[in-house]
Amino acid sequence: MGNRENRQGWPRGGVLVTSVVVLAVAVVAWLLKPSDRTRWTAIERDLEAQRWDDAVLGLSRWVERHPDDGQARVRLGTSLRMIGRADDAREALRRVSDADPAWPTAQFLLGELARERFDRAGAERAYRAVIARQPGAVEPRSRLVTLLFVQRRTEEARALLWELLGLTGDARHLVTLTGLALERRQVEQFRDLGGEGDQLLQQLQPFLEVSPDDPWMRRARGLIRFEQGDPAGALADLEFAARSMEGDPSVRLALAEAWRTLGEPGRVAEVVGPAPESPTDLARWWLVIGQAEQEQGRDEEAIAAFRRAIAADPEHLSAHYRLGRALARDNRRDEADSILGRAEAIRGRTDALKFAINERLSEGIDAASCLQMGQLCLDTGMAAEAFAWFEQAIRLDPLDREAQAALARLGPVEPEPITPPKLREQVAEIDPRRPPVPVGTPAEGIVGPRFEDEATARGLAFSYDSGEQGDFFIADTMGGGVGLIDFDNDGWLDVYLVNGCPLPVDAEHPPAPNRLF
Repeated sequence: MGNRENRQGWPRGGVLVTSVVVLAVAVVAWLLKPSDRTRWTAIERDLEAQRWDDAVLGLSRWVERHPDDGQARVRLGTSLRMIGRADDAREALRRVSDADPAWPTAQFLLGELARERFDRAGAERAYRAVIARQPGAVEPRSRLVTLLFVQRRTEEARALLWELLGLTGDARHLVTLTGLALERRQVEQFRDLGGEGDQLLQQLQPFLEVSPDDPWMRRARGLIRFEQGDPAGALADLEFAARSMEGDPSVRLALAEAWRTLGEPGRVAEVVGPAPESPTDLARWWLVIGQAEQEQGRDEEAIAAFRRAIAADPEHLSAHYRLGRALARDNRRDEADSILGRAEAIRGRTDALKFAINERLSEGIDAASCLQMGQLCLDTGMAAEAFAWFEQAIRLDPLDREAQAALARLGPVEPEPITPPKLREQVAEIDPRRPPVPVGTPAEGIVGPRFEDEATARGLAFSYDSGEQGDFFIADTMGGGVGLIDFDNDGWLDVYLVNGCPLPVDAEHPPAPNRLF
């Protein structure tokens, strides 16, 4: 009886033994199963040793178990980027919630990935998102400054450099700001950029290959070619940028100067745009108008324009030379000599500041050199930069009485507010050859939009083949179709053109292809 089996054929006590064995196996498995702490420690070892493939494997498993761990997704994105899997890295980073503390880091890395594939818009959008979330962030500002310089968006870069100076106190930013402020007074003249111009164009080229009609990049190419002394090569890009942008005196003035240089001074008034608010831009605006008046034989109008340029910016070197020479040609020698003498004095101050900037770039910066830079900036009419240099001197030497006295005499000076140009909603909204509407003109006097056929010039070449064979099916008479969609998700409409085909459809003779532009 003791060995009698139960009805299922199991010996008595077998079920209990089996249950104990199963339980023991489960306990052992549970004991052997690594904990989250163990897994994360292994991931960190892989990351520290730069074993990126192992790190990707471990992090991929981790985010499956912890889908809300933004920091893990950031590390996964970083590891994927290191092994060249950029698309997968972007996907991992995009999954970080904007409520997660790791979101700014994810956005910064998305900006880096966009910059590496020469996606100007994507990189800028990501960097600006981080700055908006973290007003004190330094690194995204630095990256954005570099990106803006590539695009010749110098004024926006200057605004960010002022912010970086306030955040870091790094005088190197102030050296750059001083050089940029000085350079703004020389843009109306062609400059020998030498190899620097070619290098700038080479930096632009990959961005243009990715987005050939990005208005910012075409604007940059036009401005660089203009500054190189190639107005004919700059013209198409400058006109495109003038149609694409509003509130952009840099492009308008370069375009006006290009037309004047190409022997059409009469077009300057059409393209120069409204008077800018910035004193430096306003001086250049009057200077361009004055040169155009002069070339059309209107000497008195030219002299009046040059005087207005000096009134806008009393330290504008070229405006003084233009006025002095115009007065000399008009036999007003005494006034001409006085103006040209002031021009030489301005040149001396400008050259001294240029020399000091180069010294600061090659040598260290101490309180004495900051004081010198401040005084030179003050002499050339750059009050905001002078104030910042005096502050820098006190930061390095709080007991510097000379710097303290200079600050007290100058009083608080804020950098000139910058209103960057903006993209128009529609590129064809304005014709740069249309005369600007004078200030105060009523709205009903504004000329409406005009359209021009630029399809071929833009590369939009497409021949429609209806495929009709004399039978005149209804499809033969209706023509093809066109779809306007943002196919590559860059914010600009792409064009999809549809061809016809013979009817009935003949598989042996396929129709002409459709085209996506």
